[in-house]
This record gives sequence, structure tokens and C-alpha cells, in this order.
Amino acid sequence: MTLVLDHTPTCDTSAYAQNDVLFNFEAVSLNAGASEARPISGTINNLILTDKDDNGNQITLFFSDSSAASLGTVNSAVSITDAHAATIVGYVDTGATYEDMINNKVIRPSAFAPIPFVSTDDKIYVGGVLRGSATPTHSAAGITLRIGVTIE
Repeated sequence: MTLVLDHTPTCDTSAYAQNDVLFNFEAVSLNAGASEARPISGTINNLILTDKDDNGNQITLFFSDSSAASLGTVNSAVSITDAHAATIVGYVDTGATYEDMINNKVIRPSAFAPIPFVSTDDKIYVGGVLRGSATPTHSAAGITLRIGVTIE
């Protein structure tokens, strides 16, 4: 089964610095009914990030299979613990080449190997880190993600 999952992470509205946590791990529901008795296996195959605030900065998106994972404090330098880093199933770097849509910017990262995951709670978790050297500000809902997933 192929799914397109839409997610709008919550961003801080103050200026960010390079390597700051843009948004911490947030749940993205698979809507597949996973449970401890029947985990869901799948892969993250592609994504599109829309920057409605028109900043267009390089962002690394991290995917985890743990609801407890944390990248650190939002709008501060990444400070993930070793234990939380061990829950990361993969990541995607957006690069910095956005398509300018005048009022926003859209990016489809370069091709990446599918990221396998197993979910016992019907969710995957996504967090973002600003990698660009600019100091952008975002509105609370200024970034949206469309994540292409295959459920096995």
C-alpha cells in the first residue's frame, strides 16, 4: 500500500541559527492500525517540503521510530542524546536548491535510498534541523511536508 502523508510541523517564530533544531520529533500517523501485536513495516520513499515562509534554507529531516526521541530544545543547537540518536531510522538532507514559487519555496530532495521502518504505534516521527547559514524566521505552520510511504 502506498500512502502520501501530509504533516505540518510546529516551528518557533523566533530567528534560528545554523544547526538549530527547527522542529523536534513529531508524530506522523500512518493510519494503518499498528499495535505491539501487529507492527507495521514500510519504507519512506520520497518527500516534498514546502517553505511557506519563502526562506529556502537547507534542512535535514530525521526520522525515528520512537515517541520518546528528542533532537534537543527547539531553536537551540542540536543536543540529541546517544540513546535518542539510536532510534533514528534515517535522514534526508533537503539541500539548498529550492524551486521558487514566488510566495513560497518547494523542494524535492535528491533521490535517496528508501528508509525502512517498523511501527508499533501506527506512527513515524520526523524532526528537522536547520543546516543553512542564514538566520531565518518561520511562522508556526510555515513548513509543510508530504511524505511518500509504502506499507508492506
